[in-house]
Amino acid sequence: TANRVANCETNNIEKAVAASSRQIAAIEELAKKGLLSSLSEELEKTARLRLEHRDLSLTQLAALCVPPITKPGLSHRLNKIVSIADRMLADVK
Repeated sequence: TANRVANCETNNIEKAVAASSRQIAAIEELAKKGLLSSLSEELEKTARLRLEHRDLSLTQLAALCVPPITKPGLSHRLNKIVSIADRMLADVK
């Protein structure tokens, strides 16, 4: 049982790190192309917050939002940023 719990925790950490890396890469690419300011104000603030606090969990990052939002709310915003970045960057290439 302990081994299964440890494996689940390790898997969750790996997923979180991969998602964070994907988010940061998308945001950095938007910034590099000068497209970050084309996001809505809410998404741009979220993107900048993610860049400023790369090592924080979604829960910790959500608490830093003004006003604070839920973890699922922040996750939705970050997924939306990645999706927009994919579309915008495909158009720029």
